[in-house]
Amino acid sequence: MRTWSKCAGLILLALAFAGATISPSSAETQMLEPRAILKLVPPTTANHVMIYFSENQVNFRSFTSASNESGEQLLCTESTDSKCAPTLTSKWTRFGADSSVGNCAVAPESICVSSFSAIAEDGTLTAGTPTERIHKSDGGVLSTYDGKTNLGFAGGSSPWIWKIGSGDSAVEYLIIGVLGQAMMVRNGAWDVADKNLRFAIFPIKRVLGERFKEFALEDGCVATDNGVCYVRQPFAKNLRFKVALRLPISMSGWLNGRLRQPNAYVDAYNSNYSDLIVEAAPTEEIVAGGWVPIDAKADALMKRRNFYASAAVNNNNYDVPSINPDDAEAVDTFNSFSETLGDKALSNYLSWRLNTSSHVNAPPMPAPTSTPGAMPPPTAAKCSVGTGIQGIVATNAAVYDPGAPTFDAATSTLNYRVAAPHLASDGTDNLGTYGFSMRADLIKCYYGLATLPTSASVSITYGTGSEPKISTVDLKVTRDWVYLNASNFTYSSPTLKVKLVAPPAPTPVATPAPATPAPVVAPAMTPAATPAPVVSKPVLKSITCMKGKTKKVVKAVTPKCPTGYKKVA
Repeated sequence: MRTWSKCAGLILLALAFAGATISPSSAETQMLEPRAILKLVPPTTANHVMIYFSENQVNFRSFTSASNESGEQLLCTESTDSKCAPTLTSKWTRFGADSSVGNCAVAPESICVSSFSAIAEDGTLTAGTPTERIHKSDGGVLSTYDGKTNLGFAGGSSPWIWKIGSGDSAVEYLIIGVLGQAMMVRNGAWDVADKNLRFAIFPIKRVLGERFKEFALEDGCVATDNGVCYVRQPFAKNLRFKVALRLPISMSGWLNGRLRQPNAYVDAYNSNYSDLIVEAAPTEEIVAGGWVPIDAKADALMKRRNFYASAAVNNNNYDVPSINPDDAEAVDTFNSFSETLGDKALSNYLSWRLNTSSHVNAPPMPAPTSTPGAMPPPTAAKCSVGTGIQGIVATNAAVYDPGAPTFDAATSTLNYRVAAPHLASDGTDNLGTYGFSMRADLIKCYYGLATLPTSASVSITYGTGSEPKISTVDLKVTRDWVYLNASNFTYSSPTLKVKLVAPPAPTPVATPAPATPAPVVAPAMTPAATPAPVVSKPVLKSITCMKGKTKKVVKAVTPKCPTGYKKVA
């Protein structure tokens, strides 16, 4: 039975490295990775294999490479080495580069950190300072990346240590990561693969000793240099961290994170690079794993993942590499071995990580719900995702589906599968966290909206026939990114479903008709007598008319002679 204390996932050990001295301050608190924990408690019988879920992120270095279908390979570790430079006219058909995250103040045209800071509960921001580059022999990758064509490789350097605070309260952080890139020659033209990012922040202390060598793999060291082991330390509680990470502008798709309440936005740097700014607290990562008897099911897994070839074997017990929590098989593998692994986590510790997902294009947003307010139908087919990161999904689950949430047309929801042991390593309930950030322009475009919804419905379903637990969370906006957060749900293998909720339509208020005033009754009056009109008597005139010897006098107001007569007087 495991008896480790939860204690933010720490294994409390005195470092017993031979001949090691600890400087500049005590590093008696060592955070062991799951593999190291399992090695401390080997099985008492033979024929077992480690099955555990963890991200292997140590000793990243920059290099370029070239290979072909014949199996020939070439590795170049100096930025000035042109033998691995991409070309359409050589025997090489695949070119790659691993660019390690460096310091933008030193190498601005590269994968690098341009700023890093800590934010206290009261909102006080303390800026970090890059103080030391590790892995100084790393030759780096020269930037040949062209943002217009998406050809070439983004530059890389090597990790830096950043310091936050001063004096005895100062804390050192190792910021480490790598961008994987590849270009293939197909039918005489370039085929550029999706870029793959792994990025993490580790509080560290140093253990000194001659045994430590640059890039060496040492249990208990998140990275090594000549004469020093960088020992992972726990994050201080109640801190958020804000980091600006420079990436090529063609980086697209979704990111997965070990983050709590993340929000993000993008600032342009130049025509080739942009800065992704992410602010989030570290989340308590739930680590699952254990020794599993090698039965038919475990044997099939070992063959499928080539564990037999990569394992270190002791008493026919196999020490093997981890399965990444966002591996395509991770959720199904966890569920398949959940009874053997047990209902308690191997460890719980705070992590701050950010990775690309394996899904590049954003899924269609869910169709609108009819309640509480109607929304226009989605217009996903007309929406272009363009360039740049589209969204971030973050969880503390032991394993989770890779990529963006999937769209379920039957329920009109964005679904996300996660899984973890029900209990933490100290026996208390593991409480889940889920964060979702997405570009506002995509949400509005998918729905044909001029303004954003104000909330989202989040439901947690634990299996067929179970009643979902539903809550409504507010949508918030930062720099044209929308984000929501849900927390305090329990595991073991729920499906999270998110549906945008339209704001309720305002109830029309009838405008009251103006009141009709009461008629005013005038007092009765006797009408005055109408005087008789005065008629003027017309004045008659007379004229004398002659026709031959006949004479005629005509009298009238306007006298005229009859036809044939002429006026004579």
